[in-house]
Amino acid sequence: MKKNLFVTTFSVLLLFLSVGTLCSADITDITFTDTSGNTITLPGIAERVVSLNSDVTEVMIALGVGDRVIGVTDSTLRDDTLMAHLPQAVSVGTWDTPSLEKVLELQPDVVIIYSSSRPKNADIFENAGIKLVALDCYRITTLEDDITALGIMMGVEAAAAEYIEFFNKWKNIIRERVADISDAQKPTVYVEGYTEYSAQGAGSGMDLMLDIAKGENIAASLGEQWPKVTPEWVLMQNPDIIIKVCTPTREVTTEHIWNSVMTREGLEVLQAVQHEDVYIINGRLAYGPRSIAGLIYIAKALHSSVFEDIDPSDVLYEYNDRFVSGTSELDYYSPYL
Repeated sequence: MKKNLFVTTFSVLLLFLSVGTLCSADITDITFTDTSGNTITLPGIAERVVSLNSDVTEVMIALGVGDRVIGVTDSTLRDDTLMAHLPQAVSVGTWDTPSLEKVLELQPDVVIIYSSSRPKNADIFENAGIKLVALDCYRITTLEDDITALGIMMGVEAAAAEYIEFFNKWKNIIRERVADISDAQKPTVYVEGYTEYSAQGAGSGMDLMLDIAKGENIAASLGEQWPKVTPEWVLMQNPDIIIKVCTPTREVTTEHIWNSVMTREGLEVLQAVQHEDVYIINGRLAYGPRSIAGLIYIAKALHSSVFEDIDPSDVLYEYNDRFVSGTSELDYYSPYL
């Protein structure tokens, strides 16, 4: 009887050991490349994420893992559309000076930052043993790679591939339709950022979009990504088209901003103003996962006859229905094309 008990006990012990070995074997490192080109290795998929980048936060929602976002910035906390999909998220401060104490309390697997702008206290975070991962998810030219990396990090590669298929479908439509437009046929464009006479230079997000949509950025030769220009310089360039990026509010809509550009003192002599070729675009469509709809809007503003059968709102409705609900009805652009 004792012999049988020993055999049974020994067998159970072996079973537990074998199960433990199998579970350990199932846990493998996760490796991907971040926006900066660094190879990142994690001990497993990320289950708890603090995101200091609202575009990454939105992509996580789009990939179906918004419930894994446990910390966000103050600005994201004020975004009702995103917060409706973030049941666990609390604020950890601003993107450039997040609270170390709040982040430590949340015990994240990773903290996601911008590749071009590290938090001012990044070294303190790293010294505390917190894993910082640089992913942007906002430039139209790196969005696909960033989302692929995020899909690997979160263990949702299939969801990432679904978004990329949606993104490439519309981008390829644009590329095909503008393929025969020569450099000589490109309209000249003055792109203004959020403040007056802050241009978008070579390598900026809007400059990259103009390159795809076949527009000639008049500030591309100024040697800076975000050069400050003067009214006199804009008048000398006399662009065919003006595109202004903005953050509309309930009080100051894209239509209000369009009117302010059209009536800005000194600009009335520009051919863009005289022909009403002035377009206002919400920053949400200029950068980030919704920017493919912005690319459609810009392409249509530059080449209306080529895209007269495509409505930028169709892209937004598809994005809303497939990825992030609540995003289709916001104030995105003026005039409506």
